[in-house]
Amino acid sequence: MPLQVTAIMIGVEDLARSKKFYGERLGCTIDQDPPNFVSFDLGDGSSSLALYERRAPRPSVGRAKAGLVIMPFTVAEKRLQILNGV
Repeated sequence: MPLQVTAIMIGVEDLARSKKFYGERLGCTIDQDPPNFVSFDLGDGSSSLALYERRAPRPSVGRAKAGLVIMPFTVAEKRLQILNGV
């Protein structure tokens, strides 16, 4: 089974500003908009884009400056198994 990316999550410091940029400036359609999170439908056959409000990392925790979330392979593999009914 080929690997497919269905969602891209990006942590942002200012969710309202980022939501306005992606929604109004880039024309992305909002799919979900609960508090502290927003997802955009990027069109048929495309991945969805999700933004979440991130807090500054604790000094002892290292994170990418861009705020990307990289899911451990075992967690991603388990989610794929659940989605595929395995």
